[in-house]
Amino acid sequence: MQIQDLPYPDPGVPDARSGPRFLWWLGRTQLGGQFKSLAWGLLHFASVSALPFCVGMAIQAVVERSGTRLALAGALLALAGLGTALGDTFLHRAAVTNWITAAARVQQLLARKAAVLGSALTRRVAAGEVVAVSTGDVEKIGWFVEAVSRFTAAALTVVLVCVALL
Repeated sequence: MQIQDLPYPDPGVPDARSGPRFLWWLGRTQLGGQFKSLAWGLLHFASVSALPFCVGMAIQAVVERSGTRLALAGALLALAGLGTALGDTFLHRAAVTNWITAAARVQQLLARKAAVLGSALTRRVAAGEVVAVSTGDVEKIGWFVEAVSRFTAAALTVVLVCVALL
């Protein structure tokens, strides 16, 4: 899903039995974007975590007076820097896309429900609460959906680093 494809022709039928079920449904509707964000996040975090290894390798090459190993360490450092830059740039792009598409989907669902309820909405809920949900809560739900893949990438990177250190 691209931002230019918004609004959705049909935002879908949410699982509104509970908050966690709704968030699970919302995340499942954006699996492609979540996996993109996860992949770019893994590249970014793995590249950042490789920097100390590259610096240590360069220091060891200087101590051993090995120009070849120093050049290799420099090349690895440049590669890690490139991976960090690319990963961070595209992670941010994918994460913002996830955030905006999740928020747009929730906003459409809220608008649809408000239209169904009509004038009964203001009898059930104060007008200020409706505005608060459509302005503040939608944004926070989008942030949550965006943060899931970023957190998963960070957690997987921690596991990968721990395995590499064994």
